[in-house]
Amino acid sequence: MSNNELFSEQEQENFKTEIFENDEAHQQASKLGFFDCNLLFNALGIVDNAFELKDENNDMKFVARAGDFKQAIGIELKRSLNTKWQFKNLDGQRCLVCDEEKKIILFASANDALGHSESQVTSASPKGIKTKEKIHKNYGSYNDKNSFKTWICFYPSRKDIRYLQEDRSQLKIELTFPTSYTIVKEAGIDKYLVKNHLIRIILNNQNYNNDFDPKLRKPSPELTTSSTITEEDLPINLKAG
Repeated sequence: MSNNELFSEQEQENFKTEIFENDEAHQQASKLGFFDCNLLFNALGIVDNAFELKDENNDMKFVARAGDFKQAIGIELKRSLNTKWQFKNLDGQRCLVCDEEKKIILFASANDALGHSESQVTSASPKGIKTKEKIHKNYGSYNDKNSFKTWICFYPSRKDIRYLQEDRSQLKIELTFPTSYTIVKEAGIDKYLVKNHLIRIILNNQNYNNDFDPKLRKPSPELTTSSTITEEDLPINLKAG
């Protein structure tokens, strides 16, 4: 494993992440021009209930979950009559884009640090070259009003410990502004884990009446062949990057 920090050693030593949590996180997201982030939890609830109804012999259901989540978000945006944010293909990557706010959102299931401000959040699996290129452009561009900024929406992996808890309203979703990445090798190919987030907006579920049906609840899946399939297993023209 090697690092591409994009920071000087001095900057790296002094690097600090601005963190917002709970109600303050939702307020900050609004100030930064994002949509009502409660709809992310609406979408997650739809996706998880559908996921749990899929037969365990469906070895692509873990791959499909990422696409299902983005589809549900798109539907929730239409329901909210929000036309500023739309899914677009950018450099072969399906992204949620707001031209007015000059923001791009990529989506990734998160590692165990999701929602824990003291730990470094990143994706559950390394991402591809298109993600790396967008993150590289983030460095030094935060105050540039003319450049698009790439944010990551980290949502909980099905292995998130909170899926084993009785109250799933404790699940977290994060919006982060990453400025660097760690390079990892997979079958001799460089992959990337985003890191050094200038901002972490740690969102809670404010939809108190949007709980999950406990009759559909199952334990987090064991590590099986199907759960090791990620978007990186898809053909290049289908990868999210």
